[in-house]
Amino acid sequence: MASGSMTAGGPKETGFSHLQRENQGMNPATACEGYFDKILSSISGMKVLLLDWETTGILSMVMSQTKVLEREVFLATNLTESREAMMHLKAVVYCRPTRSNVQALRQELREPKYGEYHIFFSNIVRQDLLQQLADADEREVVKQVQEVFADFYAVNNELFTLNIANSLLHSVPRTRWSRDEEGSYYRTVEGVLASLLAFKKRPAIRFQRSSDLCHNFAREIKHQMEREQQLFDFRDGQSSLLLIVDRRDDPVTPLLTQWTYQAMVHELLGIRNNRVSLAKAPGISADMEEVVLALSDQFFESHMYTNFGDLAEAVAELLQNYQRQQKTNQQIESIEDMQRFVESYPQFKQFATNVSKHVAVVGELVRLVNSHKLMEVSQLEQELACTSDHATQIEEVKAKILSPSTSRPDALRLVLLYAIRYENHPGNAIGQLKRMLREKGVEEVRIQLVDQILAYGGASKRGSDLFGESTLLSKSLKLATRAIKGVSNVYTQHNPLLAETLDKLAKGKLSEKVFAFAGSGNAREKPRDVIVFILGGATFEEAAAVHRFNVANPGMRVVIGGSSVHSSNTFLSELARLGSGGLPVSSFQSRND
Repeated sequence: MASGSMTAGGPKETGFSHLQRENQGMNPATACEGYFDKILSSISGMKVLLLDWETTGILSMVMSQTKVLEREVFLATNLTESREAMMHLKAVVYCRPTRSNVQALRQELREPKYGEYHIFFSNIVRQDLLQQLADADEREVVKQVQEVFADFYAVNNELFTLNIANSLLHSVPRTRWSRDEEGSYYRTVEGVLASLLAFKKRPAIRFQRSSDLCHNFAREIKHQMEREQQLFDFRDGQSSLLLIVDRRDDPVTPLLTQWTYQAMVHELLGIRNNRVSLAKAPGISADMEEVVLALSDQFFESHMYTNFGDLAEAVAELLQNYQRQQKTNQQIESIEDMQRFVESYPQFKQFATNVSKHVAVVGELVRLVNSHKLMEVSQLEQELACTSDHATQIEEVKAKILSPSTSRPDALRLVLLYAIRYENHPGNAIGQLKRMLREKGVEEVRIQLVDQILAYGGASKRGSDLFGESTLLSKSLKLATRAIKGVSNVYTQHNPLLAETLDKLAKGKLSEKVFAFAGSGNAREKPRDVIVFILGGATFEEAAAVHRFNVANPGMRVVIGGSSVHSSNTFLSELARLGSGGLPVSSFQSRND
């Protein structure tokens, strides 16, 4: 590409375009995978794949190393790593359109190591950065520059994240933001815009009216969509909606012990870019110290929302299937049997590894549940989250704090849930419970979280009726609904506030007093496609609620995104940092420590 062909003239300039991908619908995983498939398959021959630290993670969420290598990729490495010159190879660059990445590319192009460069930016590129890149291409090795919109981490078919740490700091007035908060805020804007472009949606926008953060974020998204009208020319009108939610409206959901597979693994072990560490599990083999739980794993995809009891049975059945196959493979009596075994051995070996992985993960979950008496703790958590009975619950919380079998982190979470539930109860015992935590040995910085969570997500800060008790009628309806449906599982009776919000949205009853429109809109119109984005972080429990909603409402499709995906540990760590004025605090003890 000749120097100067990427001028400020815009997307129609020679050598610059937007990668067109077959519309995969509203599915984060297939949208990202579709982009990567097109990028790698459109450039024939052996190639080197150059990534940055973020795009490495984004790619790894939807495409395994084996799949990448199958597309004639000789080497995948970081853009800034030192490399040998191999002029017979082509370079495929996939990176975020940041100033630092463009600077790294300029240095690369001054002394190119490959015969051709095909550059793909993961989002909209500023014209001045394009010009800098064009000026650096003096040897005309750049064959194309394109924008793609895989600028988010696809966790599930209905969930994506931006992996932004400390996003709760955005809840303070903007005048108090540091440079880091400004940077992560605009990264959030860019990530949400990329998701809309990947899903090919120009949605109406509704935001939580009680949240200044949501209001300002909605205005910024609307401004960027109007500025990039050519990109957002999808003509889907009012059939799609971006719903912007503030985490502070539901501080209960991130605090709860989880009992479905994916959520439970994240709560007890932690999931980062599909990877789970089992290094602290007693007696774990070296090859199982880190495992991957991804959609490419059929068992995991089928059981990510399965509750713990049914999951244990499913893993036992998986193990029995493996043992049956192993027995069959041992019965080799002829050349034909031997040939069949050799042909099936790679698949059988992969199956064996998969069985070992799920047995190891579930085994560690069982150990942690038993060692921390989580069933007893969780039952009280659910009661605090779902019912109001102060006289009974205060005594139960006290008893749990006094019990030696209740860990300090679990005792703290019970007090936090109690404080949120009974903040305005005239006879609340928040002060007494804080003293009891102190006597149990809970650190002062943790005890301060009781006041901090009320300052962040207390009744005066929330815009919705979190507990459904603002009126006698709503309270009676909630009790009646629980009585009619029954409680099939005392450990999973809680429904996140988002489930109620989506139900109202589907019925055309989501009030504009609670969720206002950024621009024009009709609250009674039922959107076909909904992108929910939670500023401050989503949870796997909310993703499971979205999945249940999609199953129950085939005429609608909902996808959820978040600044991050919280466990109680990450949520409380961010809350502590918020309380410290943004200063780092020591990490929280997790249950697998």
